[in-house]
Amino acid sequence: MSNESSINVHDIIRRYSLPISRKNQSIKECLKSCYRDFYLDLKEVVARDYPDDFPSDFYNDLLNKYLSKINDECSMILNILKLDNQDHQLKKFDELMRLLVENNSFRADKFEKGSLMARIRPGMGPYDRKNIFHIPFTYRERSSSQRFSIPNNPCLYLSAYQGFKPHNYEMVKAAWIECGMPSVFTYCIYELQNDIYVLHFGKSGCDYLSEYDYAKDEDKKRERLEAIIQYLLSFPMRAACHISVENKSEQDRINCYEEYLFPQLLMQWLQKNSKFDGIGYQGASSNLAQRELYIGNLALPARNISAENEYDPYLKKCFKLSKPQVKDLSKDLNSDEMIKKIKAVEIYSEKLEQALNIQDVPPNHPYIELFSYCRSLHQIYSKMVDGNICTVYEEFVSIYETVQTIDTEIENCKTAEEWICQNDSRKLLTEVDFENILLPFHNIVIPAYKELNRIFYLQDCGSFLKEMNFQKI
Repeated sequence: MSNESSINVHDIIRRYSLPISRKNQSIKECLKSCYRDFYLDLKEVVARDYPDDFPSDFYNDLLNKYLSKINDECSMILNILKLDNQDHQLKKFDELMRLLVENNSFRADKFEKGSLMARIRPGMGPYDRKNIFHIPFTYRERSSSQRFSIPNNPCLYLSAYQGFKPHNYEMVKAAWIECGMPSVFTYCIYELQNDIYVLHFGKSGCDYLSEYDYAKDEDKKRERLEAIIQYLLSFPMRAACHISVENKSEQDRINCYEEYLFPQLLMQWLQKNSKFDGIGYQGASSNLAQRELYIGNLALPARNISAENEYDPYLKKCFKLSKPQVKDLSKDLNSDEMIKKIKAVEIYSEKLEQALNIQDVPPNHPYIELFSYCRSLHQIYSKMVDGNICTVYEEFVSIYETVQTIDTEIENCKTAEEWICQNDSRKLLTEVDFENILLPFHNIVIPAYKELNRIFYLQDCGSFLKEMNFQKI
């Protein structure tokens, strides 16, 4: 519980962001701790004079209508975790969902006809459109345990951006990251042929806050307040469904994750509820850079498959698919152009290291930082070539943002002394540093980073999509 006297619901929603990490705790311990702190913070807010971030009616309703329901929901989830019998779990979960539905805790999200989504499969196949749809009935035993997918119950997973149309490669990137960033993969774009409705777990609490804070009229604010109440009511369930699997890429042979218990219970409930076509959910990766992409994911269960219907007739009707395309990142990473850039950075960093050694610069000199970014680039590139893309993605995104800032500073300076003054007041290495160190960093190191960023962003994946030939399977 917070000790801050000025805590409000804005603070609470930002503090309890999703996904959550259980680290070395059990799921039960993790959720018990999270729920306790979340509930106590809410209780503290309504136990004294209300903050002014929301109208007083909002806080009155939170106190008199919803706080006890949230506490009941937390208790029910923790009690389900104590059960080791699946039938008992399902029965208690139905009771939990009845409570949430009766209190209008859920929102439906509409995806309109014409929306574009992406799906990828690791490897190069070969895959046709059917191969990149959901697993057919004949091979349903290959349907493994996934976050919202139950063994032997195929589910169609798609990635999409909410609220705007992205560049096509951004959708492919969203699906690629969610799949664990394989070096070789096949990707496909889906075009929605009719409206679908999903249980809306795809938006973060902070998104709701922003939409309320920047709403331009009172009707919009009231509608967003309702959404925020629903978010708070559904938060315990959302948290149970959005626990990160740590180091999943290193454990990809594990068939069952404790983190998947509640998402799979929710999917079983959805399959019995015709109101929703599936669920839209936040990315639950432990990778921070992935979560900052605002990826929306859809899990659509194949409800009606059989020996006669290998693929769900309803899902077949919902989508047309582009022709699957193969992407092999090793070709980009080992291209003549990429290798040439990396070698140029190596030569530059060797010269920079020699200059640093000769001049005996202090350890906090800004040129030491330039040298470190050269080494980081080489290390990241080497790991990518070895196929360990997922392990360096977050590091690369962070470093790339910094080197872009440094490059802008260099472009806005005319001398090394001018640049040094922005970073350190110490003596220059030589009088020609601008030509020997700063300009080469701009002309050699930055282009290598940009090329690696282009590969990371899968920008080539958007080129063929200008002439997509959508077809039904």
